[in-house]
Amino acid sequence: MPRVGGAIGVAIVFRLIASSPGLDTTLLTIVITGLVAALTVGGKAVGKGIALNEATEVMLRIGQIVAWVEKLTGQELFSTKGKR
Repeated sequence: MPRVGGAIGVAIVFRLIASSPGLDTTLLTIVITGLVAALTVGGKAVGKGIALNEATEVMLRIGQIVAWVEKLTGQELFSTKGKR
């Protein structure tokens, strides 16, 4: 799975270096990498909190999305036939 946060971090570093050639690239890379890591870990913690506190609501919404996709495509994503 691609690391979108890392790619965005690289893009930010390149953009900043291109617009301000006098910047210390090593320090800038370390700072941006730290910010991306902090946002990734923080976002994961928030997501886990929501999943634990709102599990029923999350499952309901996922079920609604799956039903919508099945209706839109005409394909059954999760078959329960013969699996009991």
